[in-house]
Amino acid sequence: MRTLADTGEQVIVFMATRREAVRFASELASELGRPAAATIAALSGRGHGRLVEELLRCLKGGVAFHISDLGEDARLAVERAFRFHDSEIRVIVATTTLSQGLNLAADAVVIHRLRHPGEPERPYTVAEYRNMAGRAGRTGIAPRGRSIVIAHGPVDAEQKWSNYVTAVPEPVRSPLTGHDLRSLILFSFAGPVSDLNTVSEAHVNAFLTWTFAAYLNDVGLSVRSFSPGRISSAMAGLVGEGLIEKVDGGYVLTALGKVALRSGLSVDSVIVIAEALRAVEATQLNRTTLIAAAHLTEELQDMRFSLPTGHWRKEWQTLQQSLRLQKIAEPLLDRLLGDYEPQSLGAVRARRSLACLRWSRGVVLPMIERELVQHQFVEVTSTGPVEQAARRTSDVIEAVIDIALVVHRGADLGALPEILPAQLELGVPAGLVPVLRHLHRRLDREACLDLARDGFDTARAILDAHERDLLAHVDDPDLVTALLAAAEKADKPDDADEPFDFPPPVD
Repeated sequence: MRTLADTGEQVIVFMATRREAVRFASELASELGRPAAATIAALSGRGHGRLVEELLRCLKGGVAFHISDLGEDARLAVERAFRFHDSEIRVIVATTTLSQGLNLAADAVVIHRLRHPGEPERPYTVAEYRNMAGRAGRTGIAPRGRSIVIAHGPVDAEQKWSNYVTAVPEPVRSPLTGHDLRSLILFSFAGPVSDLNTVSEAHVNAFLTWTFAAYLNDVGLSVRSFSPGRISSAMAGLVGEGLIEKVDGGYVLTALGKVALRSGLSVDSVIVIAEALRAVEATQLNRTTLIAAAHLTEELQDMRFSLPTGHWRKEWQTLQQSLRLQKIAEPLLDRLLGDYEPQSLGAVRARRSLACLRWSRGVVLPMIERELVQHQFVEVTSTGPVEQAARRTSDVIEAVIDIALVVHRGADLGALPEILPAQLELGVPAGLVPVLRHLHRRLDREACLDLARDGFDTARAILDAHERDLLAHVDDPDLVTALLAAAEKADKPDDADEPFDFPPPVD
């Protein structure tokens, strides 16, 4: 690595796990010792949390890590800096997520190992290897790049050469072969068939017969089949769970089935949420209860919020008390926590729910992290990726709200259906959400929280403020002008009727 850096090359190192990426970046930074001053300045002095503090230590040696746990601001800062060939960041240590859908290249790529972690480990595909190796080279700048695979002896080197470097990519496979048949049946109610009053079992059979997955089965490349017997059994199950209803001439979606179809949640997740919310009174459908219900879903099962590794009894009691103070519905709390035992997935769900709740209310990340690890033996990655968990919860929470309104028809949720998804995405107080909706430039979370702490937490408060006071928090005259314009639009009485449309991050 030192040789590559000394020759002026920028390098991406691929590690198998997030923990390995952080650890190796730290070790390499202590060896290289070339500070990335500009990126350090861009990230310093903000309440980013433990992981960014570790990133700042690595940047002092000219090394960054890029993993999915990093917050958006930190990831963008690293990506922007690395794109310049004379960047102070000479090495990025990353997991394979960097090779997927992100246009970031280097002069050289080093691949540490070619197996996915887990029990048992699973070899990378040739396509995955090529995605990583393909980051080497810069079109229009360098005629070629270098990809280096770490091998342990001549036999290992020969195997990797034949299995990856010169190998032919695997045949294309259909993701439907591993998909829940019940979800596929619900998909058959969409598209042109949705114009029909009812969908028959014959329509469902025809829909699945024309999929690529069915073709692979017909030609002997897949063992997954869509037999009429399996389809009939799965449809009976959907009827029993209340997602479709049998009527004259076929089947129709129920209100719950329509939520399942448009949300993209798994059938099991929809069933679990509906069952949990049926046990709750309509008056208990508050922010905490809805967020906790979201964390019962398969889609949010994230083991990065590690299992309890410290005083699990104290943590269990603390999580229970904290969620009760936030007025979670008791039946939902019982379901969330599950059995009282060490290594409990319920404690992981509760910790994740509490983190998302705090984030949505605008609590600064270091405070959230301290609360999450107060009863654990702490590592840099112990807290879990709070920002990512909240944003993924934002994707699910609208479906949870829709299910709540199906289960409890006529329930009054106030402004939660409009405000809660945005608060989970942005992590800001509710009063700033309408302002940010109209702000077509990016204002980072820390600046929003700085404004809120000094009382500029609503459109009216921002309009009444002196520009000098706003500039002290935003530090950009043009952005202050845009903020005032957004606050003026948000302060209009009819503002609540306009759709939410937050601008995506701009690189």
